[in-house]
Amino acid sequence: MYRILTFDGGGIRGMFSLTLIDRIERERPGWIDRADLIAGTSIGGIIALGFASGMDIRLMQELLVNIGKRIFTRQSYARRLLSSSLSNPRYSAQPLEEELRKHFDDKKLGDLKKGVMLTSFTLDNKGEGGKRRSWGPKIFHNLDPVTGDLDVECVDAALYTSAAPTYFPSKDGYVDGGIAANNPSMCAYALARNIMRREDKDDGIALLSVGTGEASSFIDEKTEGWGILEWMKVILPLITDGPAKLADYQIKAILGPSYMRLNAPFGGDGPIGLDDIHSLRNLVDAAEGYDISPALEWLDSKWLI
Repeated sequence: MYRILTFDGGGIRGMFSLTLIDRIERERPGWIDRADLIAGTSIGGIIALGFASGMDIRLMQELLVNIGKRIFTRQSYARRLLSSSLSNPRYSAQPLEEELRKHFDDKKLGDLKKGVMLTSFTLDNKGEGGKRRSWGPKIFHNLDPVTGDLDVECVDAALYTSAAPTYFPSKDGYVDGGIAANNPSMCAYALARNIMRREDKDDGIALLSVGTGEASSFIDEKTEGWGILEWMKVILPLITDGPAKLADYQIKAILGPSYMRLNAPFGGDGPIGLDDIHSLRNLVDAAEGYDISPALEWLDSKWLI
């Protein structure tokens, strides 16, 4: 059995994912070590890198809190005007890079002993290899030296997958993988299948997908006459939530009972923003209140066999 563990993007909401995983690890110690591939988008990509490099959950929770405090803490009014997302990225990526460097140093994807995959989006493929010049998704991974990115530093890969437009500056022409695959499950499945086919393996696949929580998101207005000003308020959640839910549908249809999705609704009327550092307690509470018994049963029957 080929085991895949994936993590959605969601900024500070990654605390929900880590808290949930911590609860499961206490019930089934060592189950994460059984994963053959750990994949993620944005903060989920950073979490995937952490697990693939051997970081424990507590250290990753500490890393996420440090990142949040250094980047998302309330700015002065003058600073917020200077960093207005109308003309500049809302936040600097320097604190994020500094925190990542403390943990990953100059390690490359090829240095990690466990399979890892991160999604990103290139703004220009330069027409390399005779292809038509265009933007498009980019999958960073270390599964093989032919299609993989073994020489890419972990810190760079983390910045490539988490450069959310308007929030952070692009990095070397890459932006947040959530543009294409905020839920990286389908990408991870396709990558694993491709590698297995090349290696002439016919193993089954079990995939556990971990979300970052879900708000009751909807538009209860007449939208027929909406233009740029109206749509710009909701377009980013739309283009991340839509593909994420589509990936959930696709993987469920392909893998059936060999697939498990963990996600939970939040209370309140609106979503928790990826930079809402003040909602950490709510995120932990949501994960602590989540019923993990179906996940434990699934692990026992599909993952730990």
